[in-house]
Amino acid sequence: MKTQAEYFNALFVVILAGAFVALPSSVHSESLSSGDLQPAQECIRLLVNKPIELASATKEAVRSLDPENRKALRLSLAQQTLVVTNFEDRLALLNVVVDATIWTNAAEQSLSDSTLASCLKQVYQQDPHTALRDRAVVALLKKSNASADDIGWVADLVRSGRWDALPLAIRWHDRSLDAYVQEMLVSASWPWPTNRTIRIYPSVYVCQNQIEAANFTPLQKMELCNLALAQNVYPADMLVSYLAAIGDDQSLESLRNSYRLAAPPSDDRKPANKDKLYWYALLCLAGELPGPVPVP
Repeated sequence: MKTQAEYFNALFVVILAGAFVALPSSVHSESLSSGDLQPAQECIRLLVNKPIELASATKEAVRSLDPENRKALRLSLAQQTLVVTNFEDRLALLNVVVDATIWTNAAEQSLSDSTLASCLKQVYQQDPHTALRDRAVVALLKKSNASADDIGWVADLVRSGRWDALPLAIRWHDRSLDAYVQEMLVSASWPWPTNRTIRIYPSVYVCQNQIEAANFTPLQKMELCNLALAQNVYPADMLVSYLAAIGDDQSLESLRNSYRLAAPPSDDRKPANKDKLYWYALLCLAGELPGPVPVP
């Protein structure tokens, strides 16, 4: 039986073989940079022989690659995620693809690579596992310049009954769902179970300039930007946030009133309690920062 190191090693051989094919032909024979750095092929050969886990191997590899070859390697990993069928393999691959400690330059952080985004969209739309969909959508939420195709895709997804995609539509400034959302607010039939909540990440929807300009302590800013602050909200309330996000004053005032009247969060929080932190997250979803994070 293979050890974990051997298992990841074998998986990495397949991935890096694909990645090397994807690299521009110039790097097959040229050094990665001036000096004594090894060519990409030698770098890959050494990585294949190292009994280390996938994330560590990838992190080491990208240190010696220029932006274009980092992009090629990341895309190869993402494409392998679509091919591999075993859940643990897919999760390991996707974790590496979305790991912000590996992909650190501005283009990588903002997910400017449309082909990579397409792979993540496929995972989000089609994968049956919540863990994989959650990781894909967190990465997609970082995409700063959504294309018309991106916006059309997420709008179609919402109309098909995937209300969990609505926060992504808000993030990408989609305004095409206005009439549909208003219709659903008064509809007797929901395409999404009313007792199921949807996860949102408050800091994603407020501008960084808003956070920097706010009179918050460094700790309060850290609390807001922590992805662990993710809140589970009910779809009906999220629809109101969508309308507020696209400029409906009545919806925004409704959220503000709910926030003002809500009880402070307790240590034993539940979405059904709809406490002040619950409404705080929905105001952030609408693009408004009401103050520091309410804490128990």
